[in-house]
Amino acid sequence: MSGLLVKSTVVMRENLEEMTRQGLTVPVMLGGAALTRRYVEEDCVKSYGCGRVAYARDAFDGLDLMEQVVNNRFDDHLVTLRAKSAGRAVNETRKLGRAADARPLRPVDVEEIRPCAAPS
Repeated sequence: MSGLLVKSTVVMRENLEEMTRQGLTVPVMLGGAALTRRYVEEDCVKSYGCGRVAYARDAFDGLDLMEQVVNNRFDDHLVTLRAKSAGRAVNETRKLGRAADARPLRPVDVEEIRPCAAPS
C-alpha cells in the first residue's frame, strides 16, 4: 500500500484492521511520502493481526521486500528487522491522530476567513 497523503495513512491503518477482520495473513508492504519507518513498525504492525507488515523506504526497498515474499523469506526478514530495532529508543510522548492535539476545535468565523474585497 502506498501512503502519499496524511489521510491515506489513516485509511491504510483501517485497511489493515479490516484485513485482520477478514482473516487475511498475506505479507503487506507499506511505503510512500507520508509514511515513516517508525509509524509503520510501531502503529501499522499493531493494526494487522498477523503482524506481517514491512516498510519500504523507496521502490528499491519495495523490490527487495517483494524478493523476500517470492522466495518465502518475508517472515525471516521481519524477525531480523525487529531484532535490530529491539534496543532502539522510543519516544513515549509521541502521539498520532486526534490525540496529538487536545485543544478543542473552534467554530469557523466566516468573516475571519472571507477574502478582502478588491479596492474599487
